[in-house]
Amino acid sequence: MDFSHALAAIQGWIGIAVSVSCVAEGIEYVRATGVLDTPELLDTDEGEYWIFPLVGNVGAFSLSQAAFRTASWSADGIRLHIELAAAALEVELA
Repeated sequence: MDFSHALAAIQGWIGIAVSVSCVAEGIEYVRATGVLDTPELLDTDEGEYWIFPLVGNVGAFSLSQAAFRTASWSADGIRLHIELAAAALEVELA
C-alpha cells in the first residue's frame, strides 16, 4: 500500500482508541495507547509530515512521506504495519 492509502487508513481511526508501537531491528522501543485525535500536517521540502496526537496519553506519533517505504494490513484487519526508513510502526485498534 502506498503513503496516501496508509494515511487514509490511519485517519479513518480518528476518535478511536489505538495502540501504537515503534519497532527497530526487532526491538519494540515505544508503545503508546490513546484515542487518535485530529492530525497536524507539516509541509516540508521532503513531502508531507503528519503528527497524530493520542488523547489520554502524553504523546503522539508521526508519519513522514520521505521516510515511508510500504504498509500492509494484518490478516485480521485490526493492525496496520508501516515500514519506515529506520523503523516500523504498528498501529492497531486498542
